[in-house]
Amino acid sequence: MLSVKNNKIIEDVLFYILIIITPLTFTKLTPDNHLAIKLTLLSTVLFLFSLYILFKSGKNRLIEINKVVSIFFSSLIIFIIFIGISLFYTINLTDGLFFFVKTILFLCYTIILFLQFDNPINFINKCTRSFSILGFIIIAIGIYQLVALQLLEEVSHSNLYKISACFGNKNIYSQVLLLILPFSIFSLFNQKIIWKIIGVFNTVIIIILITILMTRSVWVAAIISFLTAISVGIITLKPSYFNLKKTVAFIIIIVILISTTTILYSKFDSSDAFKKQISSIFNFKYGSTNDRIILWEKSLELAAEKPFFGNGAGSWKVNILKYGNKNLSSEDNVTFFQRPHNDYIWILCEHGAIGLILYLILFLISIYSAIKLLNSEYEKEVKIYTFLIFFALMSYMIFSFFSFPYERIEFIIFLSVIFSSLLILINNKKAKSILHLNAGHLLIITSFILFCTTIFGFSRLISEIHLHKAYKARATNNWNKLIFEIDKSEKAIYKIDPFSTPISWYRGLAKFNKENYTEAFADFNSAYKINPYHIHVLNNLATCKGLTKEYSSALELYKEALRISPDFEDAIYNICGIYQQLNDIESAISYIKKIKKPVNKDRYQKVILILARQKLNELYNSVNETETKIYIHSVLHNQNNILEIFQESIKNNCSIEQQILLNTTKK
Repeated sequence: MLSVKNNKIIEDVLFYILIIITPLTFTKLTPDNHLAIKLTLLSTVLFLFSLYILFKSGKNRLIEINKVVSIFFSSLIIFIIFIGISLFYTINLTDGLFFFVKTILFLCYTIILFLQFDNPINFINKCTRSFSILGFIIIAIGIYQLVALQLLEEVSHSNLYKISACFGNKNIYSQVLLLILPFSIFSLFNQKIIWKIIGVFNTVIIIILITILMTRSVWVAAIISFLTAISVGIITLKPSYFNLKKTVAFIIIIVILISTTTILYSKFDSSDAFKKQISSIFNFKYGSTNDRIILWEKSLELAAEKPFFGNGAGSWKVNILKYGNKNLSSEDNVTFFQRPHNDYIWILCEHGAIGLILYLILFLISIYSAIKLLNSEYEKEVKIYTFLIFFALMSYMIFSFFSFPYERIEFIIFLSVIFSSLLILINNKKAKSILHLNAGHLLIITSFILFCTTIFGFSRLISEIHLHKAYKARATNNWNKLIFEIDKSEKAIYKIDPFSTPISWYRGLAKFNKENYTEAFADFNSAYKINPYHIHVLNNLATCKGLTKEYSSALELYKEALRISPDFEDAIYNICGIYQQLNDIESAISYIKKIKKPVNKDRYQKVILILARQKLNELYNSVNETETKIYIHSVLHNQNNILEIFQESIKNNCSIEQQILLNTTKK
C-alpha cells in the first residue's frame, strides 16, 4: 500500500493533468492540432489513474449506488453499446471508432471520479481550484493574443478568430470560458484569500472576453442559462440564498462590465460589430447562420432515412455529401463540413431516435439530480456549488444546439466533472442503495479498457503525424514521399482524413501524377468505396475510367459529382472531353454552357474554342450559302469572334448554328 503522503501527491498530479494539462495540449504535427493528441493523453492518464486507485484502495472495496446513479450509468453503457453495434454498419469506421473510444473515455472518466472522490467537499474544492487555475492560464493566453493582435494587425471581428488560446478556434475558447465561469464564481466562497482573488479576476475577465469574442452561441447560452438557473434557484432554494440587494448588484456589475467592454472595443473596431452579431442571431439568412440552417435541413433528411437506429457512428460527414453543397460555403469544393453544428441533430443522424433519447437521458438525470440537491438538506456551500453546476450544465446543453462539443476532448473533461459532481452528491445524500459493486473488479475492467483505448490513441496519433507529412509532400509535388507517408498513415482503423477525404485518394493522386494509371485507378476505386460522395474522388475515378475508354461509367461518375456540386468546373470540363471523344459536340457544348462564372477563365475559353471550332467546321461543310460560308470562315480565324458568338448563343438561348444564321441574316 502507498503512504498517505505519496497517495495525495500522486492523486493531485494525475487530477491536475486531467483538468489543467490535457485541455491545454496541442501539436502542430497532425492535421487537427487537438483531437488525436488530447485523446491519447486523456486515455493514458486515465489508465494510470485507474491503476493508482486500484492499488491504493485494494481489491475488496464495496461501493453503494442508489437508483439515480444506477440509471445514469446504465443509460451511458447502453448508449456506448449502441454506438459499438453501429460500427458494423457505418460507412465511416475511422471516425466511428474515434467517437466510440471517446465515449468510452467519458464513461471511464466519470467512473474514476465517482470512485475516487466519495467525499463531496474534497471533490468540489479540487475541481474548483483546478478549473480556476486552467481559467487563469487560458485568460492570460487570450489577453496576450488580443494585445498582440492590436499591436501587430488590427482588432476586427474577422481577426478575432485568431484568439483561441490553446483551442481550435475562438468559438471553442468562448465555450470553455463560459464553462469555467461557474467554478470561478464559486472560488469567491473559498476561505483562502488567494482563491478569492483568482475567482474575482477570472470572473471579471471571462465576462469581458466572452463579450469581445462575440461568439453568438455563447451569448445565447449564457443568457438563457442564467435566466433558467435563477428561476430554478428561486423555486428550490430558501429566500436567504438570494439576497435581493446582492443579486441586483451582481447584475448591475455584469451590465457595466459588458457596456464598458462594448464601448472600449468599438474604439478599435466598427461600432456596428456588436449590432451585426446580435442581429445575425435572428437573421437566419446571414453568414454561418444560413449554412447551419441548410445543414440542419439536409441532416434531418439524412436522419429520416434511418430514423430509429441511425446511419452509424462517424457516418454524417460522408453521408451528408450526397445531399449536395448548393448555397453552402462548401460550394468552393475545398471546404467539407465535418459536423452539422448541432450535437442533437448529429446524434440523431448517426444513432437515430433511440441513441438521441439515451444521450438526453444523461442530461435529464443530471437536471433532476441538481433540482433534488437544491431541495435537499445539504449545507449552503454545496447548494451554491450545485446551483453553479446547474448553470454550467444548461450552458453546455444550449450551445450544443449551435456547435459541436460532442466532438472535442476538452468538453469530455467538463461534462465528466459536471456529471460526476452531481452523481457524487446525489449518491452521498441519504437514499436507499440498490446496488453494491466491488470497486476492485470494476477498476480491473476499466483499466483493461483504458489500456486498449490508449493503444488506439497512439495508433491514431501516429497515423495523423504521417498524414500531415503527406500533406506537405503533396504541396511540393513530392509524389514518392507522399506515397511513402500515406502507406505509413493508412491502417485498418484509419481510412479517412479529418476533412472527409479517403487516405487512399492521396496515394492515387501521387500515382496518377507519376503516370502509373493502373495503380492510381485501384487507389481511386478504394477511395470511392470509402466515400462515394466525395466529388474529387468521383472526378479522379471517372478520369481513370475515361483513360481506359469506359466512357459510359466515366460519364455516370462525372454527372454524380455534378449532382452533388452543380458548379464543379473540373467535372464539366471532363464531361466535355468525354463527349468530344464520342463526337457528341452538342452535348459537350450544353455542359460548358452550365458554367456561369468560370474560376479558371483560361481553361474555360480553351474548351469553348475547341468545341466551337469543331461545331463551326461542321456547319461550314454542311451549308451551301456563299455568304454564310464567308462569315463562318471569318469567325473561325478570329478566336475573339468565336468566344463572342458563343456568349451570344447563351444569351439568346440558342445553338451556335442558330446564332451564326441569326448573325448572317442581320448582315
